[in-house]
Amino acid sequence: MHAVLALFTITFSGPAWAEDAAQAPSWSPLRVALECQSAYRVDACTLLRGAITEQKVLRSVPRSEADVTLFVNVTGAGNDDRVYLRVTSERKDALPLFEQFAVIDSRQTVEEQRAALQPLLARALAPALLVVNPQAVRISLVVPTATEAPSATRAYGFSVWAGAWTSWTEDYQYRNYWTGANLRQVKADRSGYLSTSFDRNVERQPSLRINGEEVSLSSDGYEASGQSLYERNLGERWAVGGMLRAGLTDPEGAYARAARAHVGADYNWFPSDDPRGNRAALTYLLGGMYNDYNQINVLGEETALLPTHLLIAGGNVKVDRMELNLDLGLGAELLHPSRRYEAYGSVGMDWRIGDHVDLRFNVSALQQAIPGPATIDLTNFEEVRRASYAQPLQLDGNFNLHLHWDPTNGVQNNRFENVEWLGGTSTF
Repeated sequence: MHAVLALFTITFSGPAWAEDAAQAPSWSPLRVALECQSAYRVDACTLLRGAITEQKVLRSVPRSEADVTLFVNVTGAGNDDRVYLRVTSERKDALPLFEQFAVIDSRQTVEEQRAALQPLLARALAPALLVVNPQAVRISLVVPTATEAPSATRAYGFSVWAGAWTSWTEDYQYRNYWTGANLRQVKADRSGYLSTSFDRNVERQPSLRINGEEVSLSSDGYEASGQSLYERNLGERWAVGGMLRAGLTDPEGAYARAARAHVGADYNWFPSDDPRGNRAALTYLLGGMYNDYNQINVLGEETALLPTHLLIAGGNVKVDRMELNLDLGLGAELLHPSRRYEAYGSVGMDWRIGDHVDLRFNVSALQQAIPGPATIDLTNFEEVRRASYAQPLQLDGNFNLHLHWDPTNGVQNNRFENVEWLGGTSTF
């Protein structure tokens, strides 16, 4: 007995009556709102928007005019981008929810990427188009062709980076340099990385004179750090791993040298390869820390070696028009938790409330007990500023409400965008 596997081929076409406008009954294209929730290397959103525009039976519109919303999420795996499409609708005739997934080689040409995305778009939107305009969809069964033999893959990746930013006038100069490297291994059941970085900030500006005494406002700071992590999955939800971190700073920084080592377990309510990148995890770590301070702290310590533990909860969940972000962390000295601890919380939300309203907000708070320097030279501006790391409470927040009435003609025009950086109060 032989089994034959057949696949659906779906193509879009104008309705048969469209060519004879005099006798044609009215019809309208499927109105699609494209929502790009995440991107990687393949510019899938731009290519899909172009593909929608090219099809006469589809029309790109804002959310307020849409029959369906097409959500696009892209994650990476080696040289491939994993493109995930999800179609939803709030129409009363209950257009079907549909999902499609494809893997696209990020090294392909734009035309090859476009060719790979077009059938993915057709399969994703065809169920909805069958409801709105069934004459616009043609379906045929084909025998799948032989697939290409899988090419050799590697689990290791390496990256290096370097950059600089500078600003110069006769009296004020600022320079920032940074560099780093990362070696990473990613497998289905384990992952790990080794990373190093160096950052230096140099600021030169005129000094102040207070009560006849000159106070320098210039600074020169640097930080070098490295960290490594290795984790192994115990199943679809559980993982165990360990982490090492170490670094040093300039003499005005908090630590001459510092090191942290922890091991622990992680539970994630989503699988590690969730196509939308959703994550909701709880992690517990147990280990220790070593500090070599630049200045003696308020506890009279020049160095400190002590056990610590951390409990971390975090995640980001995308539910169509809404994305929620939550991070909670609690770390403390194991034997004397009131002497050293950090309690951190951050919550954010991106919510497309309605057809014309978007809401985005994020608030975070840090409550801590960290021994600061016992004495501070108040004539040393940089030392005073850098000692802010030991402040017990820090609050941050932002809120953005966006009201919009977008054009509905679907036209794209990117001309004269070069002037947008000028701003409303620039010199010219």
